[in-house]
Amino acid sequence: MTILKKEKYFLLLSISFFFLCLTSCKKGKYQTMLATASTSGIQEDSLTLGIRFGMTKEDFFDHCQKYNQAGDIFDSGTPLQVGQRITWKENQYQMNFYPQYESEKINKLDFEFYHTGFSKWNKQVYSKEIIPEIKSYLEKEFNLTMEEFDHEKYGKAYVVFTGNRRLRIFLKNQKMVGGEFLDMTDQF
Repeated sequence: MTILKKEKYFLLLSISFFFLCLTSCKKGKYQTMLATASTSGIQEDSLTLGIRFGMTKEDFFDHCQKYNQAGDIFDSGTPLQVGQRITWKENQYQMNFYPQYESEKINKLDFEFYHTGFSKWNKQVYSKEIIPEIKSYLEKEFNLTMEEFDHEKYGKAYVVFTGNRRLRIFLKNQKMVGGEFLDMTDQF
């Protein structure tokens, strides 16, 4: 092998090794966060607006009815989703959410955020532009710090574990920042 070929080979090998390490470090970081959460002994069932893991459908609907009567939430216009308006840093967002149940109790709360000024020609409020603001809002609201990860399906995602509760947000589509609260208890 000539010296030039050896240098190219070494450079290619070095770059490959760098990307392999970078990828495995990210996965390792997530696994470390998961392991820490699973051994923390923290049971965090609080979601949003007093909604909690373990609520039954009836409890959820009764709870939402009280907030609806107070004008804090509304029918989002999307089937089976509750809507809430949120003002953050002088911007108006809508959060739509609805729980998923396991054994007739809430174990996951899916949600979506979008800027109320969204339109196809208003690119400054596309999901990729507002995800930092949504992250900032959730960090302040729940007093936590989210870590960035690459998501297989959605690309960039932010994640944090608080004991059994995983909070994750991601770019769902051009308009929506998707997210979820997931009870990880059964996965530990």
